[in-house]
Amino acid sequence: MAFKSILWTEDGTFSNEHNFFADLNLEQVINEITKGDQELKQLFYLPLKSSTSIAYRQKIFEDLENSKTLNSIMAFYTKIEKIDKQLQYLDKLYDYQREGVFIETVISYCNALIDLAADLSNAPLKSTGLADFRDFLKTYLESHEFTVLKINAEKIRSSISSIKFIITINGGRITVKKYNGENGYNNEIVSAFSKFGVREVNGTPEVRNNFNHIEANILKLLANIYINEFYTLKEFYKQNKNFIDQIIYKFYKEVRFYLFFIDYITPLKLGGLSFCLPQIDPNCEKVFGKEMFDFVLAKKLIKENKKIVTNDFYLDERIVVITGPNSGGKTTFARAFGQMHAFGRLGLPVPGRAASLCLCDHIFTHFEIVERVENLTGKFEDDLVRIRQIIDKSTEKSVLIINEMLSSTSIYDAKVIGKQILEIIKGKGAICVYVTFIDDLAKIKGVLSMVAQVDPNDPSIRTYKIVVQEASSKAYTDVLARKYGLSKEMVLRRLKA
Repeated sequence: MAFKSILWTEDGTFSNEHNFFADLNLEQVINEITKGDQELKQLFYLPLKSSTSIAYRQKIFEDLENSKTLNSIMAFYTKIEKIDKQLQYLDKLYDYQREGVFIETVISYCNALIDLAADLSNAPLKSTGLADFRDFLKTYLESHEFTVLKINAEKIRSSISSIKFIITINGGRITVKKYNGENGYNNEIVSAFSKFGVREVNGTPEVRNNFNHIEANILKLLANIYINEFYTLKEFYKQNKNFIDQIIYKFYKEVRFYLFFIDYITPLKLGGLSFCLPQIDPNCEKVFGKEMFDFVLAKKLIKENKKIVTNDFYLDERIVVITGPNSGGKTTFARAFGQMHAFGRLGLPVPGRAASLCLCDHIFTHFEIVERVENLTGKFEDDLVRIRQIIDKSTEKSVLIINEMLSSTSIYDAKVIGKQILEIIKGKGAICVYVTFIDDLAKIKGVLSMVAQVDPNDPSIRTYKIVVQEASSKAYTDVLARKYGLSKEMVLRRLKA
């Protein structure tokens, strides 16, 4: 099968909708992954439309779990990246310096492809994408086009490298002539011209920035003496400016998606956290995750050498209501749930030891926003308008994450309205994670109740574990009241005393 892409099949993507990125802290994560590369960043806004497309990328990630395969492709990427940057810099070089650097760049390109082909030839590739590219690369290296490019580049470099000349300096005058066996400062000259504009860095040419006009003029003088050699050099440059094969360049650009993500998660894995390639359920019926965590918080805690608490979930119901004490990890859990689905539908590994996720058509979030003075509607009305827009757009394959909604109104109103919202979402059939301070919302029929845990011996200590449990803030407040001597019995005893 002919190679087309390591990113795309023909199944297409969902709409480029990413209003939820800010609420889930995904902008921060993606900026760190892509290292400011705007072209690469756009790929994270294009969720895949089918489980087949997702599996296509997942298979490539499986191949890259082989360290030899990963290191080979990483080495190739690094070489081509330097070559790409070098080519962009050529116009700033002097005549003949430019052509000399170009020759070295072409040879480095040829060697990079030969090295990669050799490494991949015995690699245990299972993905269609990488296997097809390996086949293409083998065919390309055997092509007349590549063979002629490599032979001519090496021949011209050999011809230029064999040039011997004498420089005579008399005051401010420099003369150049052919070398005919005269005694001279050969070693010194070789040393001086070894910095003729190119040096090797990991097999890739790198321009010396302090090449000056005197050296440039010496090259011109040599070109007048060795006319055929320098003419051939010039012509090779003119005829081969676009020497990089388009498919090779496409692979180089696309493979960043995999390499940059692997680079981002490696410190987290070294810190003891797990990543997995999730099962993707197009019907959104089987949704679970083991040892899930939030990207941003995990990155922060890893740097601080602090423990990271992971959580599990298994959706027996399509709606999860999370209650428990403030600062207990409820919002972090909700964000992590959303992050898993966002990255899962991109075909990326997700945080956790194992997971099965919904192939959702949309991810909607409703997090608290700062109330603006210029906004003529109040916060309560704004909450209702936003949730109505979300519900109207959602389907049975949507994921909704609602965090501490209706906190600006009375508990009674929040309870009544919250129940109505959850009933509507339940009727839609969407998957929903609803974080709230109202226990009664977790007691609605058909809702899964999860509770943020505290240390049973000291309820002021949060464990950041979220478990399936009946909601009951009273138990938490009773323990807390007893700890500080404020239970009803203790207060009455003091009053009587």
